[in-house]
Amino acid sequence: MFKKHIFFFFFVFSTTYCFSQKARTFDEDIEKYPEAVAEMFPANLTNDDKALISQFNGAWNGGVFTNNEKIDIIRTSNAFLVKKARNIHYWMFWRCMLSFRKSENSGKGYNAWIKAMDAACQDRRTTPTSLQTMMTATLDLLNKQLIYSSAGNDWKCSGDDYRFGFANDQLSVTFDNCDLCCYSKGDSIMIGQTSGRFLMSEQQWKGRGGTVTWERAGFAPDEVSARLSDYTINMKQSQYEADSAWLTHTAYFPAPV
Repeated sequence: MFKKHIFFFFFVFSTTYCFSQKARTFDEDIEKYPEAVAEMFPANLTNDDKALISQFNGAWNGGVFTNNEKIDIIRTSNAFLVKKARNIHYWMFWRCMLSFRKSENSGKGYNAWIKAMDAACQDRRTTPTSLQTMMTATLDLLNKQLIYSSAGNDWKCSGDDYRFGFANDQLSVTFDNCDLCCYSKGDSIMIGQTSGRFLMSEQQWKGRGGTVTWERAGFAPDEVSARLSDYTINMKQSQYEADSAWLTHTAYFPAPV
């Protein structure tokens, strides 16, 4: 009986040790990286998970990613190991990488984004949950043109003229000439033909220019409108403040005031 207990302990210890050795780093065989990640989470795979694993494996071995990009991915994934990330975090990271590879997302600032991911992973304060929040926001923007989404407010840009940037340890997205819309509780507001910079960690938009109209109230744009200067939006809210604005109201003023 004593020998059986020793053997059982040795078996469990060896199995655990081998798994931890296998999952300690993904650097040993770069080409088998997708398989190594998938082997970490063999249970409870949904059909969507299986489809994603197949798609990412095909992209990995099909020349979609450059060698430098593969190194970036493995470096981030190694950091995920240290953070004790779960399968959802790896799958979401893979979805971000595949989304950046879409033709419509070419030139959207992948290099800046992956640097921000790397910096976040190196920060001891960063948790898997905060990484998930960052990746969710990235996927919303790349695939749905959503800048910010919550239970109460959805801020969306009309165009795709934007680019991720990373400076001073802050990930941001710069937009040029877009219509910025907020949908909140069955209502909506829009700032047309505006530009701005969205600070992801602060959930703040710093805008420049743009036009507000009141067509839904029955006023034609050439009769009643406002031209904004600089303005700031807390994306968690459905309102904004402008430093100054020029109001056009032809029924009362002969020129903008």
